[in-house]
Amino acid sequence: MNKKGFVFVETIIVIAVLITALLLIYAGFVSVLNNEKVHSYYDDPVYLYRSIYLKTFLEKNNTSVLFNGVDENGIIRFNCNYQGLIEDYGDVSLNTNAFCETLLSAINVDSLYLTQYNINDYKNCPNFYSENSSITPSEMCLKLENLMDYPTYDYFRTLRSYGDDNNLISGYRMILVYRNLLSDVEECAENDTVCRENEYYENYYTSLKLKDAHTENKFRTVNITVSHGSTPISSVNTVIGRDVSFAITAATNYQAAGAEVSCTNGQTGAMSGNNLVVTNVTDNTTCTVTLMPKCTVDNNTAWDYSFTGNSQTFTASCRGTYQVELWGAQGGKSGGKGAYTTGKINIDANQKFYIFVGGTNGYNGGAAGGVFAYDSNGGGATDVRLLNDISSLNSRIMVAGGGGGSIVNGSTNAVGGAGGSLNGSIGTVVFYDNGCGSSVALCEECDTSVNGTVTCTTGNSCGCLSHNASGGTQISGGVGAHFLKYNSSNTYILSNASDGRFGIGGVPGGGGGFYGGGGGLIAGNAYVGAAGGSSCVNGSLNVLNNYYDCSSNNYKFNNISFTAGDNSGNGKAKITLIESF
Repeated sequence: MNKKGFVFVETIIVIAVLITALLLIYAGFVSVLNNEKVHSYYDDPVYLYRSIYLKTFLEKNNTSVLFNGVDENGIIRFNCNYQGLIEDYGDVSLNTNAFCETLLSAINVDSLYLTQYNINDYKNCPNFYSENSSITPSEMCLKLENLMDYPTYDYFRTLRSYGDDNNLISGYRMILVYRNLLSDVEECAENDTVCRENEYYENYYTSLKLKDAHTENKFRTVNITVSHGSTPISSVNTVIGRDVSFAITAATNYQAAGAEVSCTNGQTGAMSGNNLVVTNVTDNTTCTVTLMPKCTVDNNTAWDYSFTGNSQTFTASCRGTYQVELWGAQGGKSGGKGAYTTGKINIDANQKFYIFVGGTNGYNGGAAGGVFAYDSNGGGATDVRLLNDISSLNSRIMVAGGGGGSIVNGSTNAVGGAGGSLNGSIGTVVFYDNGCGSSVALCEECDTSVNGTVTCTTGNSCGCLSHNASGGTQISGGVGAHFLKYNSSNTYILSNASDGRFGIGGVPGGGGGFYGGGGGLIAGNAYVGAAGGSSCVNGSLNVLNNYYDCSSNNYKFNNISFTAGDNSGNGKAKITLIESF
């Protein structure tokens, strides 16, 4: 083959390839044109004016009615073809037929969408019609897909927020879809249903923010700050009266469960698992979440406290169930033994309790001895408080009563009463020979039967114990001992000890406690030991079981038990971690 012939053939082949390529491109372009007969016009001025007209109407008339259907993460569609809202919208009294006929149809609106989403989020929605889409759709994006056709969905994905709407929702937004028939439908024969079923439309879209008194006052902002952790979303706008939830991610060695929450403007927030829930939002608020450290000690770890004469502090290492055990102090001169109390309580990490351990010297409510060397101090109570103050009796949540002091003279010993499980015990009474003869009974014989006149039947001085010292109870202090003494001339002399009161025993020697025991005495021919104080555990008011809360705070024990007269010597306390959680 000659060279000229080869060049000619080669040229022919190149031309043929180019023509084929051009034909394929043209065919593809024609296909694209045929598939894109639905044209979308965004924010066309003509339709924007129509939308402003509708916006004005909604803001003045039907805004509050239509918005009942939009929740804080919602979007609804109003479509006159279906004569109503597509989704469940609650109690809406709008006359939908009249609304369509008099307004939407008049300006050729196909669909009206109302949304409360931050529309900046729409840009993150995937193209559901792309086979290569790897974006995981959110609930919002799935809702969009189910609610609209592709051109409208695609328009939503182009929306952005500007100005004061950026990353916030200060009002609702309306999106309008206008749909006009293209002129090609006129080419269809009147009876050509196939042609008319494939008629094409032009779509026009507009988006406007809605503001009025109803929407402006409907929203509140909730901000979150987290100590020792983070939250993926730190600021949320919500409708008044709604609850909002924030997922909390704890830093290493911390946990979200049991976190402390405080909110401004009277709002209430609380942890539910790893989520912070702010309930019934009625005002703008900032909630601060302080996460709790994870437990760093083993179950059954115990903290022991002995008598020091000062308060001592317990700080919970972790959130969990703790058993608290207290023993009151014994009264002086081997007096009444102190009570034992125990209960279990659930507390958070870093919770502080203040421990006051009673002493046989009367520290923490035990009364001092009297003027006689035979007297002795009452035993102090041991208690747990929320305030670090010796006088803060109202902050006590558990009390173990102290024993009453004894009165001892040689071999004569009037032993004080024990610290009580509920009520303190009475002290013992010892009568001795007061010159009335060898019979103790003679010294008790005072005749008061004649006109109330006391006559000593022995002709000597005599005495009558009016009443013994009584123990502290759940509602009052114990009464001090009273002794009526008369000489041979029937001259009346009254000897009495002081009564116990809230937290403090009566002089001499009353035991400390929830309420203190009554004081003992030496009078006439009698030694009377002081009474013990009562015990208390914050459970629930339980009159049937005869015990009361120690105070009105919310720290409550369960598995409560009391034992009277269980401890000798100074008081003590023990707190044990039963189980962390």
